[in-house]
Amino acid sequence: MRPALMESYPGQPVARRPEVRSLRVGLFTREYPPQVYGGAGVHVDYLSRELAKEIEVEVHCWGPQNSDEANLHVRGAEPWSEITEGTVGKFKGALEAMSLNLTQVKALEGIDVVHTHTWYVSMGTKADILRAYPGVDPERIHVIYNGVDLAEYQKTPDTDALVEFGVDPAVPYILFVGRITRQKGVTHLVDAIRHLPDDTQVVLCAGAPDTPEIAAEMRQMVDEAQRHHPRVIWIEKMVTKPQAIQLYSNCRVFCCPSVYEPFGIINLEAMACRAPVVASAVGGIKEVVVEGETGYLVPFDQDPATSFPTDPEKFARDLAARLNQMLQDPEKCRQFGDAGRKRVEDIFSWTAIAHQTIELYERLIERMKSSA
Repeated sequence: MRPALMESYPGQPVARRPEVRSLRVGLFTREYPPQVYGGAGVHVDYLSRELAKEIEVEVHCWGPQNSDEANLHVRGAEPWSEITEGTVGKFKGALEAMSLNLTQVKALEGIDVVHTHTWYVSMGTKADILRAYPGVDPERIHVIYNGVDLAEYQKTPDTDALVEFGVDPAVPYILFVGRITRQKGVTHLVDAIRHLPDDTQVVLCAGAPDTPEIAAEMRQMVDEAQRHHPRVIWIEKMVTKPQAIQLYSNCRVFCCPSVYEPFGIINLEAMACRAPVVASAVGGIKEVVVEGETGYLVPFDQDPATSFPTDPEKFARDLAARLNQMLQDPEKCRQFGDAGRKRVEDIFSWTAIAHQTIELYERLIERMKSSA
């Protein structure tokens, strides 16, 4: 078995090279379409398809998927029934993962590189690794960013999805897209609504709550916000890709209030659709959104243990201040939106990401050969 890839590195797009490489990579991931619930699944979906234009790709994932299309081969797996049906308690999840991974490893054949996936893709992650493991050679840690499909994610004038969800296309609106989880910070945005004008239209595209408790808290907070801001609209589900593109394309400003975000692919999606962004100055967001150029970054003091704001009320007020600034300046929003699209085109195309990834695969293989 060849070396496992864990991280990658940033750079400008490179020209497509026409030669077909004799290289076969095995991508290991929990999520893969149609069973995608987060950014990691989105990443592997697009990366696998782009890599398969030049090399053989074998995706090993959780689920019933099994397909072959040109260079892309998808192999799903399920945990062993003896564990799923016969194990209870806190160890069940770990044992299921181990059994499934053993099944996947057993199926590997003729693989040059094994590439395992999680959601960490920003330069901040590299700094964290070096801080935690000072003995690691920095030259062995590479960072390749997430990407976005430029043909798919682009501004559209269509508004039928907005009308379907009760959004008034004629009224500027603030947009949030994401799961209902502490890390995504949606409750801080809801807190910020009380600092916005009463007639502000806010669209919360928020579903898949982590726990019943946060779902109940979100319901209470939205109900309270709607008493004073009747234009608050909560779309309580994960929308389809075309619907999300319409929502991104027509918003006055996109808000990403995450308190923890290794990268934040939703900001790329919004920027690709020419939406200006107001986001938390945390994690990989700071490497995507450029302060004063593609949007505004809102800093806050983080609790060192939880990463949550030490002063939630101040964070909510600061979010609201930047959102109000955007709502009142449509020309600034247009400038930020155009700059965001250009930044995505220059740095975050999947073609560029795939080429950087293949080059890293090849360097790893050559390093292994030279040390053998």
